[in-house]
Amino acid sequence: MSEEQHMFWVEEYRPSTVAECVFPVKTQKTLQSFVDKKKMPNLMLSGPAGTGKTTLAFALCSELGYEVLKINGSSDG
Repeated sequence: MSEEQHMFWVEEYRPSTVAECVFPVKTQKTLQSFVDKKKMPNLMLSGPAGTGKTTLAFALCSELGYEVLKINGSSDG
């Protein structure tokens, strides 16, 4: 099987841009301004599971051309 056939549904349909993510309007504008300016400050994302922290990080890095290093603190701690 190819890599695409092994992809989870949630990974296949994960938003890939900040514009595709759903946030309050003010938050969306702030995040989109990072992309528009092509400059992102240091961020600390926090919140319960399933709120979009990882998706947002991947979307920002993808749009800005940053390399992603994913470390899961709860399993890699």
